[in-house]
Amino acid sequence: MRTARSRTSTPVERHERVLYRLFRLSLWGKGLLAVAELVSALVVMFVPHGWWVRAAVVLTRGELIEDPDDPVATWIRDHAGSVSGSTQWFVFLYLLSHAVVKIVLVWALLRDRLWAYPWMIGVLGVFIAYQLYVVVTQGSVGMALLTVLDVLVLALTWHEWRRHRARRHRHLAGGDPRLTGGSGRS
Repeated sequence: MRTARSRTSTPVERHERVLYRLFRLSLWGKGLLAVAELVSALVVMFVPHGWWVRAAVVLTRGELIEDPDDPVATWIRDHAGSVSGSTQWFVFLYLLSHAVVKIVLVWALLRDRLWAYPWMIGVLGVFIAYQLYVVVTQGSVGMALLTVLDVLVLALTWHEWRRHRARRHRHLAGGDPRLTGGSGRS
C-alpha cells in the first residue's frame, strides 16, 4: 500500500532523501571512527612502550618461525622497537586532535548547526590533502581508502550545506519566524 507521501514525492525529492540518509549515515560512521581514534589515542599514550615490543614479538613469533623472511612480520617487529617517546607523543596528539575535532563537528552536524558545515568541509579538505600526501609518498592502501571515504563525506556535507542554505534563504525571504531566531538550525 502506498502512502500519500510516496505518491506525491518527485524523483528529485526521493533522491534528496537518499542523499540525506547517506549523509546522516556517513556522519554516524565518522563519529564512530572518531571515538575509536580517541580510544586509540588513550591506549597509545597510557600503554607502556615495552608492552608494544612484547606484543609485536608474541604476534610475529609463529610467522617468523615458519618464514624468517616474512616482510610483514619483520616490519612489525622492527618498527615496534623503534617507536620513541616523541613518536608516541606525536601519535597521541595526532589521534586526540583528530578525534576531538571530528566528535565536535559530527555532533554539531547531527544537530543541524549551520556553522559546522563549512568547518567540516575545511577540516576534511585538510585531512584529504594530508592523506593524499601519505598515499603518494608511502603508497598506503589504507590511507587511500580512507581518503575516498572522506571525499564522499565532504561531497555529502557540501550538498547538505547548500540544501540547508537554500532552504533557509527561501524561508527568510518569506519571513518564516522559526529561522530568524539565530538558533543555527534550519
